Amino acid sequence: MLRYSNETLFGTMTTYPGWWVWHMEKVKSPDQFNSNLRTLLDNLKIQAASGGSLRKVAAGNITGPDFQTIFALVQCTPDISLEDCQKCLYSASLDIPKCCYARTGANILFSSCYLLYDVDSFYNQSRLEELVRVPPPPQPVPVLSPPVTTPPVPSPPPGIHIIVILKGGATT
Repeated sequence: MLRYSNETLFGTMTTYPGWWVWHMEKVKSPDQFNSNLRTLLDNLKIQAASGGSLRKVAAGNITGPDFQTIFALVQCTPDISLEDCQKCLYSASLDIPKCCYARTGANILFSSCYLLYDVDSFYNQSRLEELVRVPPPPQPVPVLSPPVTTPPVPSPPPGIHIIVILKGGATT
């Protein structure tokens, strides 16, 4: 994803401007299709949002009505928080009835996230699985300073008393 602005945008979730692109073809059982799509997107939103600071993406499929498979992919920019990613994807999914009800596929693109769904497979499942398996980069190794040792304080010789004057005039 590429995003640019004349304002600071890192870590800031925005849903404006947004774009909708949809297929002209309609499904035969729209209510059941949209119910299955909602179930799929709800699961994917949680997966993507919990993706950490390196990647927030999830894809999957579900069997819809009339033996159709529904494929979907959701993604947020990795700089936004888990909560903002969930809000952004939730907002995108709320737009489906406005633009794309009963359509066989659509893309809803916001500045901080997008969702895509289609009855045809459009993503590389094995590549997405590789992304999930990639471990995060190692944490920097802390630089340890050598232990600070203080030389032992010798005991005073017998018969010598040490008087310590504390602030305020008290003595020990």
